[in-house]
This record gives sequence, C-alpha cells and structure tokens, in this order.
Amino acid sequence: MSCDADEAREGGLDAAGADVSDVAEDSGGDVAPQDAAAQDVSDTAVDTGCEGDGCAQADVSDCVDGGPGCEEPDASDPPDCRGLRVYDWTDLDDGVIEGSYFSDHHWGTNIEHDPESISVVSAEDRLREPGTKSLRFYIDPRNPSPPDSTSHAGNLRAEIYESYEFHTGDTVSWAPDKPLKSEEWISWSYYYPPDFVAGDTASTKFMQAHVGHGAAPLDLRVWNPREYPDYPQGRCAGGDCDEFVLHRLFPDDGMDGEVAITDVKPEAGQWYDFVLHTVWDTESGGEGLTEFWINGQKYYSSAGGNTFENPENKDHPYGAMLKLGMYHGTWRYEDDIQRSLDEGVDHLEVFMGPVRILSRLEGDHIGADGLHCVTPQTARP
Repeated sequence: MSCDADEAREGGLDAAGADVSDVAEDSGGDVAPQDAAAQDVSDTAVDTGCEGDGCAQADVSDCVDGGPGCEEPDASDPPDCRGLRVYDWTDLDDGVIEGSYFSDHHWGTNIEHDPESISVVSAEDRLREPGTKSLRFYIDPRNPSPPDSTSHAGNLRAEIYESYEFHTGDTVSWAPDKPLKSEEWISWSYYYPPDFVAGDTASTKFMQAHVGHGAAPLDLRVWNPREYPDYPQGRCAGGDCDEFVLHRLFPDDGMDGEVAITDVKPEAGQWYDFVLHTVWDTESGGEGLTEFWINGQKYYSSAGGNTFENPENKDHPYGAMLKLGMYHGTWRYEDDIQRSLDEGVDHLEVFMGPVRILSRLEGDHIGADGLHCVTPQTARP
C-alpha cells in the first residue's frame, strides 16, 4: 500500500501577495498506521497575563511591553506558560480580511481567487470563547471562476499562515524563525456549521506544517474513501473513512509516512479543539517529538524527525510554519469538482476560534507540560 500524496508540494503567497503555483508529488512510500489509543487529559487553567497580538515577539521568553492585552506576567505565574501568544481576533473588524497580512503582520492569507474567502465574525453562535471573535473560511470551487491564467479548475483553499515579520523586521513568507530543537505548543478550534458535509471525493486538510514551499511534514486532514480506497489497511474500502487523521512524512526515508487515525469525525454543528505539541528536529537530529490531541484526548505521540531541509535554503533546516483553514486539493481538477457537486458538496465552510502558541527555545523549559497553557478557556476543568 502506498501513500499517494497528491499535494506533497503546495503553493502560497509570496511576500508581495502573488500566487505561487502548486507542484504535485507522489510519496510512493509504505505507510504504517499509528496506534491511536486515546488517553484522558486533565489540567488546571493558568492565567499567564499574556494575551493579545502584542505577545508575538522574537524573544519568546518575555512579553513585549505595551502590546494590546499583553502585560509582563506576574512572577508567581508558572514559568512554563510565559511567552504564550493568544490570537483571539478581537483586533480585527467584522467582515472580509483585507490585504495579504493582518493582526500586525503576524499572519498572512493564502487564498485562491475569492477575496471574500476569509472573514471575521462575532456572532455568538460562531464563537468558541466569550469575548473573542472567529475567522470564517469558505471555499466554493465554482465561484468566482478561476482566470484562464491558472492551471486550477476551481478554488481549493482558504488558509492563514504564520508571518515572521516581527522576528526579522521584514516580511518573510514561508521562512519560519524556529530553530531546531525549539518547542511549540499550538492549539486551535474549529466549528463545523449545521450544513457541513465532508463528502467522499477527497481528503480536506485543516492544518499543515510547511517547510518553505516544499512538502508539509505534518498535516491534519479528513480522509475520504475515493482518494485512498485501500489505505490505511483497507479502512476506507467500506466507505466509512471520514475521520480526522494526523499525517506525518519521513523525508529521509524517501517521503514515507504514517498516520494517526483518531476515530473522531467532524459532525455538523459541533466545535472541536486541537493541540499540536512539537519539538522540532530532523530525522538525523534525533530529538524530535510530535504529539496531538483532539478534545482533550491524546491520539498520537512519537519521537523522531518532524521537519526537514528548506528547499529554498538547504543549509538551514528549521521548524515548520503553521497553516490553518481549509485546503481541498482535488478541486484543481474538473472531474473532481463534478464528483463533489454530484454528491451535494458545492462548498466547504468552517469557523476557527482563538489560536494559542507557546514557543520555547532549546533548553528553555523543554519538555515541561504546556497543555494547560494552550487549552481553550471554555474547555478547562
């Protein structure tokens, strides 16, 4: 059995906001399913005193003075939560996000041809936590029609990605400032509206961790049977394969990969909380770690490499850049769009609540439990 990774390479927006074309690759590697035994997770809430866009900074150990909602943590706060950044989108006006970068350039937009595919909403029934806002991601493969200059038959993405302007003084798309052996705890939440239908035509990716414009060593997707009817281990053969899957590539082994099958299916009208914990390293570095939770249940934990060389700078590997939102790769093809329409899927829509990112440099509380730092407020015991 092989993992035919149709989107091992993906495009995005360069620093000027121009579209960069995708390049498809096949991984062609055998894939061994990961044991997805779940375990209960229970932690105590911690108020770090550091929330808001002003908390994004190059020095991950301290808050930036004067940032909105970001005060220096009290000395009594647990040290393992200091440097937490919380993006609750309250700095944004309701409506369509204008331009390529937002929230003080901490995030960039990655869309196709629909300038209204990412917007800000404050309706109470679309909020994960009181006093916050949500981002709405929406893609319709037919509307607006892609121009003749593109090779894509339809619209296939509405995503945001980390921008590292605040580290370097310049906007550097697709070039994260994450040294090897640095650590991250990342959380986000998705709401699937009452009319949500995943469909069976192809997998939809809801998170990617990219290295430059090359392959994504980690992604979260909903796996569907037509795309991989015999994978993994025949689970899709019966057509019942629409659960969340964490997909991980091993580039040092010829792009082989493995998956963690969660047995959690996105249900219409429900919120889902996700946490990704990484210690970034290459296969040869030997100190990488990847862990993943949904709604407080751990579904994956594995040591080993989780990033690899940047194709634009092969001498400078680093931790992967986060992308959130939706990517439905097969909507680049006319036949696949028609299959979706035939089964009643004419659009995809999802809402995202606050994003929390706790970063630690090598040796700075590496390994200290950060799950309680990034857990959404409404999900804390």
